[in-house]
Amino acid sequence: MADVSDDELLLMYREGDADAFDTLFDRYRAPVYNFARAMLNGSADAEDVMQEAFLAVARTARAYKPRGHFRPWLMRIARNLCLNRIHRQRARRRISAEGGLGLPLRDLPVGRRTVDKPLSQA
Repeated sequence: MADVSDDELLLMYREGDADAFDTLFDRYRAPVYNFARAMLNGSADAEDVMQEAFLAVARTARAYKPRGHFRPWLMRIARNLCLNRIHRQRARRRISAEGGLGLPLRDLPVGRRTVDKPLSQA
């Protein structure tokens, strides 16, 4: 299937041809992995992002409009997955560096009120 375009392969996959998806995976596995590895600074998460990107392609194949833009579409999916991971990692680092949520206990919202004095004084 080397001479079949990406759009044709995706259309074939949508019609139930699993080999067409395998061909797309073989074509773009390395570029997506390398892109994710570069965005994530060599992180081991690059493999996960690559797999998640292809899962997203499989899940949303019906929504793809074939216009010869498969590669940019796939790379945007990978980019968004990388950015999501980067944002989550930064949030985790910020939370752990600040000792939890970074708010003193008395400032944490509880229901509609804010705890402003110890329970013993309430």
